[in-house]
Amino acid sequence: MLKTIVAIALIVAFYEFWGDDLNRIWFPDESKTPYDVPGFELDYIFHHNTDGTGFHGRMEASGLHVQTSNMGVSVTTKSILKYKRRTVEEIESDWASRLRLPVEDRSQVALAQALGIRPGLVNQHELQLQSHEVSSPNVSDKRTVLSLAEMAANAYVAIPHHGDWTNVSKGWDHEGFGWMSDGIRGYVFTSPDKKLVVLSFKGTSAAVLDDGGPTAPNDKINDNLFFSCCCARISYLWNTVCDCYMGDGNRCDEACVEAEFWRQDRYYRAALEIFANVTALYPTADLWVTGHSLGGVLSSLIGRTYGVPAVTFQAPGDKLAVERLHLPVSPGVPIWDDYIWQFGHTADPIFTGDCTGPSSTCWISGFAMESQCHSGLVCSYDVVKELGWRPSVANHRIHVVIDDIINVYDQPAECVVPEPCSECDGWEFIDPLAPPVESSTTTTTASTTTLATSSTPTHTVTTAEPIESCVTRAWYGRCLSWTTTMPTATPYLF
Repeated sequence: MLKTIVAIALIVAFYEFWGDDLNRIWFPDESKTPYDVPGFELDYIFHHNTDGTGFHGRMEASGLHVQTSNMGVSVTTKSILKYKRRTVEEIESDWASRLRLPVEDRSQVALAQALGIRPGLVNQHELQLQSHEVSSPNVSDKRTVLSLAEMAANAYVAIPHHGDWTNVSKGWDHEGFGWMSDGIRGYVFTSPDKKLVVLSFKGTSAAVLDDGGPTAPNDKINDNLFFSCCCARISYLWNTVCDCYMGDGNRCDEACVEAEFWRQDRYYRAALEIFANVTALYPTADLWVTGHSLGGVLSSLIGRTYGVPAVTFQAPGDKLAVERLHLPVSPGVPIWDDYIWQFGHTADPIFTGDCTGPSSTCWISGFAMESQCHSGLVCSYDVVKELGWRPSVANHRIHVVIDDIINVYDQPAECVVPEPCSECDGWEFIDPLAPPVESSTTTTTASTTTLATSSTPTHTVTTAEPIESCVTRAWYGRCLSWTTTMPTATPYLF
């Protein structure tokens, strides 16, 4: 009897002390099970100019009629460091504290971190993620994946309910935002209580994929920056989108390419500014990002930058851009619990990284799609094996994905850790900033009684390699004359 009482007491004490943690790790929590968000409402349409004025307009759209369908999403809420289950996410939803720095300052700090110029300053900046329970998409639910894909499709349409506009779930709020004439565009979908916001970024407009449009030229420039090894230098016949090619075969200035991503007229900077404006309107909301093709890559980059869930569709390999931007990965989060989900299928050579070479449609159309590797988790429908499809760029279109794949399959594709992958084999990337050369400068001060010396260490950033750039090009893109310059050594005090 005494042994029984002692055993019961030990069990009670054990659960009193460890019960909460055991529940977090092993046992189901009914409050954490997936729940549905059925409807959303239209609030605003945004517009952001690129003519140097920085004008960001907003139009109230609450009076516009929104057609509805029966779509919705399934939502989970978990935290990775607190829980050990598959649906747990470690994401920060406190935008007010997250966005302490203006976008311009944040960009400068991140660029300094990427180039390794001022590590002492960067380390003082609060970049680490905090553990928060936030809403996360249930990507194993077909309705959720289909709804997000339709939101990605909506971002291509400048005016709601015109052209290929796709009706999304009942009451979903869509806010147009972006560079309407020569840059990115998209819509913001919000739940009626404004607690859940979905940003959908527009992808590439090109005649090879659709009927083109006013954003097509700038889309191509950003495609060739994001997805090529060195500014679209894949042949001497091509005009590059930046001056980072160093000649002598395949030599490229890596710091130059990384700096190109931060230019004001590049899409990553624009996406950061749009994100800041939207989160200012919804400072306490949980936020997801989605997009198709280039819009999917922008979603992935924003997800990495701010720690928000991203669901992409038919996105080209984004890992090269992620690495060049030196975007953070949540500490302690294993790859199989990532919060970036990349949906695609095996009959799209842009998604699989096979749209390369002189005979490819991408090459012929002027797109240098060299990147192959994806970050996060890859969710691929094997339509080549299971449906007998043949690879074609025509299969890249978002409505093909929605109508002929997501709607056809009973369940979404399984999201798995991608195979090991390498980029840009055969290229030599030069880092002009490494290694720094240390030297000591001695200053002597004399007096009638003392002799004091002081030594101030300096670091000089230089490179021994000359930089070659094209001066004159033929009409078809070949460089006719080159100029060679030596880089200027720049001292930095640490």
